[in-house]
Amino acid sequence: MKCDCQWEVSASFYALISVLLFFDEQNIVPWALLACLLHEMGHLTAIYTFGGKVSAIRLSLVGAEIIPIRNTLFSYAEEILIILAGPLTNIAVFVCGLAFSRQFPNENLHLFCGLNLMLGLFNLLPVASLDGGRLLRMTIAKCFHIVIAEKIYESISMVFASLLLFGGIFLAVTQHGNITLVIMAVWLLIACKQYNLLNYI
Repeated sequence: MKCDCQWEVSASFYALISVLLFFDEQNIVPWALLACLLHEMGHLTAIYTFGGKVSAIRLSLVGAEIIPIRNTLFSYAEEILIILAGPLTNIAVFVCGLAFSRQFPNENLHLFCGLNLMLGLFNLLPVASLDGGRLLRMTIAKCFHIVIAEKIYESISMVFASLLLFGGIFLAVTQHGNITLVIMAVWLLIACKQYNLLNYI
Protein backbone atom coordinates (compact mmCIF):
# COMPACT_ATOMS: atom_id res chain seq x y z
CA MET A 1 0.00 0.00 0.00
CA LYS A 2 1.53 3.30 -1.13
CA CYS A 3 0.32 6.46 0.63
CA ASP A 4 1.29 9.76 -1.02
CA CYS A 5 -0.74 11.94 1.32
CA GLN A 6 0.55 14.95 3.22
CA TRP A 7 1.00 15.07 6.97
CA GLU A 8 -0.25 18.15 8.80
CA VAL A 9 0.53 18.64 12.50
CA SER A 10 -1.11 21.52 14.38
CA ALA A 11 0.13 23.30 17.48
CA SER A 12 -2.90 22.00 19.38
CA PHE A 13 -1.71 18.43 18.80
CA TYR A 14 1.64 19.21 20.40
CA ALA A 15 -0.22 20.83 23.29
CA LEU A 16 -2.39 17.74 23.74
CA ILE A 17 0.64 15.41 23.76
CA SER A 18 2.44 17.70 26.21
CA VAL A 19 -0.49 17.55 28.64
CA LEU A 20 -0.72 13.77 28.35
CA LEU A 21 3.03 13.36 28.89
CA PHE A 22 2.91 15.68 31.90
CA PHE A 23 0.40 13.41 33.64
CA ASP A 24 1.94 10.18 32.33
CA GLU A 25 3.59 8.65 35.41
CA GLN A 26 3.63 5.07 34.09
CA ASN A 27 5.10 5.64 30.61
CA ILE A 28 1.79 4.79 28.95
CA VAL A 29 1.65 7.54 26.31
CA PRO A 30 4.29 6.06 23.90
CA TRP A 31 2.46 2.72 23.84
CA ALA A 32 -0.87 4.49 23.44
CA LEU A 33 0.50 6.47 20.47
CA LEU A 34 1.64 3.21 18.85
CA ALA A 35 -1.86 1.77 19.33
CA CYS A 36 -3.31 4.93 17.75
CA LEU A 37 -0.93 4.57 14.79
CA LEU A 38 -2.11 0.99 14.22
CA HIS A 39 -5.70 2.22 14.47
CA GLU A 40 -5.20 4.78 11.71
CA MET A 41 -3.29 2.26 9.60
CA GLY A 42 -6.39 0.08 9.78
CA HIS A 43 -8.50 2.90 8.34
CA LEU A 44 -5.92 3.68 5.64
CA THR A 45 -5.62 0.04 4.61
CA ALA A 46 -9.40 -0.23 4.21
CA ILE A 47 -9.59 3.01 2.21
CA TYR A 48 -6.91 1.90 -0.26
CA THR A 49 -8.35 -1.62 -0.39
CA PHE A 50 -11.63 -0.19 -1.69
CA GLY A 51 -9.84 1.95 -4.29
CA GLY A 52 -9.83 5.21 -2.36
CA LYS A 53 -7.05 7.74 -1.93
CA VAL A 54 -6.12 10.11 0.87
CA SER A 55 -5.04 13.70 0.38
CA ALA A 56 -3.81 14.37 3.93
CA ILE A 57 -3.52 13.07 7.46
CA ARG A 58 -4.03 15.85 9.98
CA LEU A 59 -2.95 15.67 13.62
CA SER A 60 -4.80 18.20 15.75
CA LEU A 61 -6.65 18.65 19.02
CA VAL A 62 -9.37 16.25 17.84
CA GLY A 63 -6.76 13.57 17.18
CA ALA A 64 -5.81 11.99 13.85
CA GLU A 65 -8.05 12.98 10.95
CA ILE A 66 -7.89 11.24 7.59
CA ILE A 67 -8.87 13.52 4.71
CA PRO A 68 -9.93 11.51 1.64
CA ILE A 69 -9.74 12.76 -1.91
CA ARG A 70 -13.25 13.92 -2.71
CA ASN A 71 -13.61 12.19 -6.07
CA THR A 72 -13.60 8.86 -4.25
CA LEU A 73 -17.07 7.40 -3.69
CA PHE A 74 -17.67 4.44 -1.39
CA SER A 75 -20.77 2.33 -1.01
CA TYR A 76 -22.65 2.32 2.29
CA ALA A 77 -21.17 -1.08 3.20
CA GLU A 78 -17.65 0.07 2.28
CA GLU A 79 -18.04 3.18 4.45
CA ILE A 80 -19.02 1.00 7.41
CA LEU A 81 -16.07 -1.33 6.86
CA ILE A 82 -13.67 1.63 6.59
CA ILE A 83 -14.99 3.04 9.86
CA LEU A 84 -14.80 -0.32 11.64
CA ALA A 85 -11.32 -1.09 10.31
CA GLY A 86 -9.61 1.05 12.96
CA PRO A 87 -11.29 -0.45 16.06
CA LEU A 88 -11.12 -3.97 14.61
CA THR A 89 -7.37 -3.55 14.03
CA ASN A 90 -6.88 -2.66 17.69
CA ILE A 91 -9.02 -5.60 18.83
CA ALA A 92 -7.09 -7.97 16.53
CA VAL A 93 -3.79 -6.70 17.98
CA PHE A 94 -5.19 -7.32 21.47
CA VAL A 95 -6.18 -10.90 20.64
CA CYS A 96 -2.87 -11.71 18.93
CA GLY A 97 -0.82 -9.99 21.62
CA LEU A 98 -2.69 -11.78 24.38
CA ALA A 99 -2.01 -15.14 22.76
CA PHE A 100 1.67 -14.24 22.35
CA SER A 101 1.98 -13.01 25.94
CA ARG A 102 0.84 -16.37 27.28
CA GLN A 103 3.98 -17.91 25.80
CA PHE A 104 6.24 -14.94 26.53
CA PRO A 105 4.89 -12.97 29.50
CA ASN A 106 5.91 -9.33 29.43
CA GLU A 107 4.57 -6.36 31.36
CA ASN A 108 4.87 -3.92 28.43
CA LEU A 109 3.15 -6.37 26.10
CA HIS A 110 0.27 -6.73 28.56
CA LEU A 111 0.03 -2.94 28.75
CA PHE A 112 0.06 -2.64 24.95
CA CYS A 113 -2.64 -5.31 24.59
CA GLY A 114 -4.83 -3.57 27.15
CA LEU A 115 -4.39 -0.19 25.47
CA ASN A 116 -5.38 -1.64 22.09
CA LEU A 117 -8.52 -3.19 23.58
CA MET A 118 -9.49 0.04 25.34
CA LEU A 119 -8.78 2.13 22.24
CA GLY A 120 -10.82 -0.17 20.02
CA LEU A 121 -13.82 -0.19 22.37
CA PHE A 122 -13.50 3.51 23.22
CA ASN A 123 -13.65 4.46 19.55
CA LEU A 124 -16.98 2.65 19.20
CA LEU A 125 -18.67 5.11 21.58
CA PRO A 126 -21.34 7.24 19.81
CA VAL A 127 -19.45 10.54 20.08
CA ALA A 128 -18.77 12.91 17.18
CA SER A 129 -15.01 12.59 16.85
CA LEU A 130 -14.98 8.80 17.30
CA ASP A 131 -15.70 5.96 14.89
CA GLY A 132 -18.85 5.04 16.79
CA GLY A 133 -20.09 8.58 16.24
CA ARG A 134 -19.56 8.28 12.51
CA LEU A 135 -21.51 5.02 12.46
CA LEU A 136 -24.27 6.68 14.46
CA ARG A 137 -24.44 9.61 12.05
CA MET A 138 -24.67 7.31 9.02
CA THR A 139 -27.50 5.35 10.68
CA ILE A 140 -29.48 8.45 11.72
CA ALA A 141 -29.01 10.06 8.31
CA LYS A 142 -30.74 7.04 6.79
CA CYS A 143 -33.83 7.62 8.94
CA PHE A 144 -34.23 11.41 9.21
CA HIS A 145 -33.83 14.59 7.21
CA ILE A 146 -30.20 15.76 7.31
CA VAL A 147 -30.95 18.83 9.49
CA ILE A 148 -32.86 16.77 12.06
CA ALA A 149 -30.28 13.99 11.88
CA GLU A 150 -27.44 16.42 12.63
CA LYS A 151 -29.23 17.80 15.69
CA ILE A 152 -29.95 14.31 17.04
CA TYR A 153 -26.37 13.28 16.33
CA GLU A 154 -24.88 16.31 18.07
CA SER A 155 -27.17 15.86 21.09
CA ILE A 156 -26.28 12.18 21.54
CA SER A 157 -22.57 13.01 21.20
CA MET A 158 -22.73 15.71 23.86
CA VAL A 159 -24.72 13.48 26.24
CA PHE A 160 -22.20 10.62 26.05
CA ALA A 161 -19.20 12.95 26.33
CA SER A 162 -20.80 14.62 29.36
CA LEU A 163 -21.50 11.26 31.00
CA LEU A 164 -17.84 10.35 30.53
CA LEU A 165 -16.85 13.63 32.14
CA PHE A 166 -19.05 13.06 35.19
CA GLY A 167 -17.82 9.47 35.40
CA GLY A 168 -14.23 10.68 35.16
CA ILE A 169 -14.73 13.22 37.93
CA PHE A 170 -16.29 10.53 40.13
CA LEU A 171 -13.35 8.19 39.54
CA ALA A 172 -10.86 11.00 40.10
CA VAL A 173 -12.41 11.68 43.51
CA THR A 174 -12.72 8.03 44.53
CA GLN A 175 -9.62 6.53 42.86
CA HIS A 176 -6.75 8.56 44.30
CA GLY A 177 -7.00 11.50 41.92
CA ASN A 178 -6.58 9.73 38.56
CA ILE A 179 -7.81 12.27 36.00
CA THR A 180 -7.13 10.34 32.78
CA LEU A 181 -10.82 9.88 31.99
CA VAL A 182 -11.50 13.53 32.83
CA ILE A 183 -8.89 14.62 30.28
CA MET A 184 -10.35 12.29 27.65
CA ALA A 185 -13.91 13.53 28.33
CA VAL A 186 -12.86 17.19 28.09
CA TRP A 187 -11.05 16.36 24.84
CA LEU A 188 -14.23 14.76 23.46
CA LEU A 189 -16.37 17.75 24.47
CA ILE A 190 -13.95 20.13 22.73
CA ALA A 191 -13.84 17.83 19.69
CA CYS A 192 -17.65 17.77 19.54
CA LYS A 193 -17.61 21.54 19.14
CA GLN A 194 -14.76 21.73 16.65
CA TYR A 195 -15.36 18.60 14.58
CA ASN A 196 -16.38 19.46 11.01
CA LEU A 197 -18.32 16.42 9.80
CA LEU A 198 -17.92 17.22 6.13
CA ASN A 199 -14.11 17.01 6.23
CA TYR A 200 -13.67 13.45 7.41
CA ILE A 201 -14.38 9.97 6.15
